Amino acid sequence: DSGDEWFIQRYQHGSSHDGKVYMPPFGDVLGQKAGWAIRAWLETKHQE
Repeated sequence: DSGDEWFIQRYQHGSSHDGKVYMPPFGDVLGQKAGWAIRAWLETKHQE
């Protein structure tokens, strides 16, 4: 879904605006398996 696409984009490439980094890219550092584990954990926190 679009939430997954947004997460993948941010996780792999990070997030910055006007030269300020809000989140560094983690895709090459942690890998895909860790990314989905983080996504699953975030979903459990969103439901609380």
